[in-house]
Amino acid sequence: MIIVVMGSDDNLQSAETHAARCPRCGYDQRGVMAQWTESCALEGRCAECGLDYRWAELLVPEKFEPLWCVEFARGRCKVLRSCFGTLWRALWPWRFWKQLNMSHDVRWLRLAVLVLFMVALFGLAYVLEQTAVAVRVRMIVAQQIEDEYPTKEEAIVLHETQIANLESILDNSEGWYSSKEQREARLARARRTLATLKTTEDIAPRINYPLHLMIYEATCKPTSSLTSGSIDVGVFGTDAYPSPSIYHEFVAQYVQNVPTWKFDPIPFVVPSALYLGLAVTLAVCIPLAFILLPVSRRRAKVRWRHIWRVAVYTSCVALSLVFILFLAAMVVFLIPGSLDRITTYLLVAGFLPTVAITVSWAVAIRRYLRMPHGWAIVVLFSVLSVLAVGAVTGLLGALLQSV
Repeated sequence: MIIVVMGSDDNLQSAETHAARCPRCGYDQRGVMAQWTESCALEGRCAECGLDYRWAELLVPEKFEPLWCVEFARGRCKVLRSCFGTLWRALWPWRFWKQLNMSHDVRWLRLAVLVLFMVALFGLAYVLEQTAVAVRVRMIVAQQIEDEYPTKEEAIVLHETQIANLESILDNSEGWYSSKEQREARLARARRTLATLKTTEDIAPRINYPLHLMIYEATCKPTSSLTSGSIDVGVFGTDAYPSPSIYHEFVAQYVQNVPTWKFDPIPFVVPSALYLGLAVTLAVCIPLAFILLPVSRRRAKVRWRHIWRVAVYTSCVALSLVFILFLAAMVVFLIPGSLDRITTYLLVAGFLPTVAITVSWAVAIRRYLRMPHGWAIVVLFSVLSVLAVGAVTGLLGALLQSV
C-alpha cells in the first residue's frame, strides 16, 4: 500500500536522511527511503530479518509511544504512577506485548527505575509485615497484663491475706524450712508493699515501649534476643517484654493456639524457598537460553536489548505477584486458627510467579520478538529449570541430613 506525501522537497529530504532502522535487527532502512520520490509505502519489510513494520513507527516513533509505560511517561511526577500502571498491564501479557513494540526505543534508565521500584516495594512489604506482627504482639501483651495482674482493691486484699498468714506462722516453725528472721523480713516487705498500695493512686501495668522504637527494633533487629521494652507493674516491679526474635512464635502461640515449642516454620519456609528459587531460575535461565540458541536468534536477527527488556518486565511481574502473595500470607497468619491453611495456600498460590514468568516469556517471544515456537522454547527451559532446582534441593537436603 502506498500513500502520496503532500509536502515540500525539504520534507522529503528530511525523511530521506532520517536514521530509520529496523526495530528488531537495527538494519538501516534509508536505502529504501532513497527510492521514494513522490510517495512512500505505509508498510515495509526489512530486507535483513524480514520483519514487517509500519513506516510511521520508524520515522516518528514518539507518536506511537505508550504513555502508560514507565519508559515513556511524560514528566517525573508521572513516573511513579506509571510503575503501578505498567505492572498492572503486564499481568495480562497478550495485551501488554501487543501495545509495546520493538519500534519503541529501549530506555534503560526508566527500566532501572522500575527495578528500584520493585526493590522499594519489597522493602515496604517487609516493613509492613514486621510492623503488623509487632503490633499484634503488643495487643496480646496488653490483653495478658489486663487479665493476669490484679486491680488495686484486689492487690490490697491479697496482701492483707498474705500478712495475716505470715503473722499466724511467725512463731510456728513446724513444717517451714525458713528461719524466724526470714519470715519476719518477708512480713516486713509485705507490710511495706501494702502501705505503698494504699497510698498509690494507680497501679495499672503499663507497657514501657514506644511504638516507633518497637517498629524500629522489629524491622532493623528482627533476630535480636534483647529488647528495649518492658512491662511496668508498679509496686510489683517490672516484667520482660518479648524480644523481636520470638515475635512470630509468640503470635503462633497466642493467635494460632500453637505452643512455642511446637511451632515449626519449615512447612512454610521450604515451599516458599522452592517456588522462589524456581521463579528466580526461570527469570535468569530463559534470557540466557538465547545464548544456547544462537542459530534461532541470528535467524530472527533479534538484538539483545529487546531480550533484556522482556527479561526486566517478566521478572517484575513475577516479583509483583510474590509481593501480593506475601501480603496475603501475612494477613492469613494474623487471623486466629488459620495456621493450617497457610501451608495449603503456599502450595497452591506459590506457583503463580513461575507460571507468570513462563506465560509472559512465551507471549513476548511470539508477539514482541516475533519469533516462532515461543511456547516450545519456554516450556523446554522451564522443564530444565525445574529439574535443576530439584537437583539442587535434593543435594542440599542430603547435605543437611548428613550434618
